[in-house]
Amino acid sequence: MESATPHHGVVWHIEYLSHILNALSAVAQFALKNTNARFRDHGDARRRSIVSIFPIMAGKTFLFALAFPVTCAVVGRHEAWSGALVSRSQLCAQTLIATYLFDMTYRRVNAILWVHHMLSIGVCVFFMTITTPDAPDIGRLWLAVPMTLLGMGVGLTDLGGDVAVLLYYLAPQTVASARGIRMCVSYLIVGRASAWFIVLSGLFRGEWRQLELDTRAVGLITAVLLCWGFAELEEIYAILGMSKKLRVKAEALAVAEEARPAKS
Repeated sequence: MESATPHHGVVWHIEYLSHILNALSAVAQFALKNTNARFRDHGDARRRSIVSIFPIMAGKTFLFALAFPVTCAVVGRHEAWSGALVSRSQLCAQTLIATYLFDMTYRRVNAILWVHHMLSIGVCVFFMTITTPDAPDIGRLWLAVPMTLLGMGVGLTDLGGDVAVLLYYLAPQTVASARGIRMCVSYLIVGRASAWFIVLSGLFRGEWRQLELDTRAVGLITAVLLCWGFAELEEIYAILGMSKKLRVKAEALAVAEEARPAKS
């Protein structure tokens, strides 16, 4: 009975966050229907996909705020972690689980994104199970890499990708909007490169060897990191494609607009 209490708290927190995300999606849908003409022109599936971005951005912002002290501890290479940092890391994991579950259930996601989300949820559950505030030093060894990717990657940098998608589907179809998307891509590249620099620097220091992982565990963790990196690269290329497509469309619209007076 005692072990059920923390489990119940985790489930309650995820469920509570899910209700908040659904409420935010309802507000976003109402606002967009009444303020954005391009939103009204999209089909139902596309509208749900667009609406989902707003609560997801809220979840990522909350995640970044939670992860910031932990990320600072990783970058600062604190020799000892407190139990509060481990608890905060577990709260970050719960927030990510709630956000990704909302994303997968509110709209239709492609295969790559589905695998990415399921992989992330599995990793979060693993770290929530294997770490405890009573052993903060062990928690530091386990959590340094994932919390860097969550705090700087998902929590802060991924917002650039979300803004790019909103520009593509909601902003006026102009060259300026295409430039805005490319700026978002630059932000993604710099942010993710910084996160991976911190991660790889920590791995090369070799502190993780204190965990005494076997070859199979090291191989599995390596595969997870490679899959994570591949998903990030795929998103960058997809958003670059959006920028190029929008620029071509904007230039075509501009040419058509210039041709109208000439005909008259």
